[in-house]
Amino acid sequence: KIINEDKIIISGKVFDASLLVKELSKKKKDSKFFKKISKDIEIEITRVLKGANFPIKNFRLIGNINKGNLVKISAKSDFSDDEHLEIEIKEQKKTKVKTLEIRSHIATPLISDYKFFKGLDGGELLYISKFDKKKSENVLTIKDFKLNNAPTLAKILTLADLKGLTDTLKGEGISFDMLSIKYTGDSTTMTIEEIFMIGPSISILVEGYVEKKSGLVSLRGTLVPAKQL
Repeated sequence: KIINEDKIIISGKVFDASLLVKELSKKKKDSKFFKKISKDIEIEITRVLKGANFPIKNFRLIGNINKGNLVKISAKSDFSDDEHLEIEIKEQKKTKVKTLEIRSHIATPLISDYKFFKGLDGGELLYISKFDKKKSENVLTIKDFKLNNAPTLAKILTLADLKGLTDTLKGEGISFDMLSIKYTGDSTTMTIEEIFMIGPSISILVEGYVEKKSGLVSLRGTLVPAKQL
C-alpha cells in the first residue's frame, strides 16, 4: 500500500528483494519523474525476502527525498531477536557529501549478489561509504565467517599449489577472523587500496584496481599459509 500525500507512506506484509541489487544498478528511464519528488518517506514491511534462509522481519524506515535523491534515512530490521540490520544515510549540507553506514549481524543477505563473495557464510558486517557525484571512499569489514566452495579463493589457492587448503575449502570450509576491503571509486576506475583477510589457516593481503569500462582487473599481493609456515 502506497500513500502519497504530505509524505510518502509505504506499508506491506511481504516484499521480495531477491533482485533488488540488479534493479538498482540499472539506468532508469523514468529518472526525470523521480527528480520531481521532494518529501519525507516512511516504510514499514512485515517481512522482506532476500533468499530463503534469511527472511528479514519488521523492516522500518524513515527518511527524506530531495529531488529524487535520498538525503537522509534511518532503517532497522530484524533477523531474529538478537540479530539486526541497520542502515543510515546522512548528507553534509555544505559539501553535499553523503555517508552511508550499514551494520548487519549476518553478512550473507547483503553480499550474496556479488560473485566475489560467493561461498561466504555467516559473519558480522560493517560498511561505511562516503560519496558525492564524482567519487567515493569505502570500507567494508566482515568478522568471524567461513568460506565454503568459494571459486575466487579456490583459484588463488590452486595457483599457489596449496592443495591441502583447497581441499578444506571444498569440504568443511576455511574460517577467517576478519575481512577488510578499502577502496575508492570514480567514473572510470575502482582502486583497491587493500583487501586484508586473516584466519588461523591463511592470511591474504591484496591491492590493485578494476577498470569499469574494459573490465580489466589488476591485483597483486601476498598469501601466507600460517599452518605450513
